[in-house]
Amino acid sequence: RKRSELRKTVKRLEDEKKESSERQDQVWSTLSLAKKREEDLNDEIRRLRDKLDDTEKTKQGAQIELGVSRAREKKSRKIASEYSAELQKIQKELLQHGGGSAKDTLVSDLKDEMSSKESKIKELESQLKLREQQIDTTKKEKEVCLI
Repeated sequence: RKRSELRKTVKRLEDEKKESSERQDQVWSTLSLAKKREEDLNDEIRRLRDKLDDTEKTKQGAQIELGVSRAREKKSRKIASEYSAELQKIQKELLQHGGGSAKDTLVSDLKDEMSSKESKIKELESQLKLREQQIDTTKKEKEVCLI
């Protein structure tokens, strides 16, 4: 009878050992998957940080480019204003001496140049807005990954 009880106890202990071993295997498997996921997330965070850095550099470049463009536009407007004053002066002389086609050509050329410069400014402003949107999107993605 004691032998039978010992066999039952041994059998129960062996079963518990087997179950414990299976649970341990499951825990190790889960731990391994968690470590892999952690590595993947760290890689994604590094990638997003690099992307954010690149985007910020691009934004800075665009802001510099916009600043330069605005300075050029200001200079162009100043020159255009000077040309306009000079044109008025020439126009008066031409009207006094007769003949208006040269004046019209010069005015038209200056207007075309100003229009071209204004278009370039609008294009650069659009590019800057797009880059700022990209930076905002990248920052939001980074925040999501860090959560």
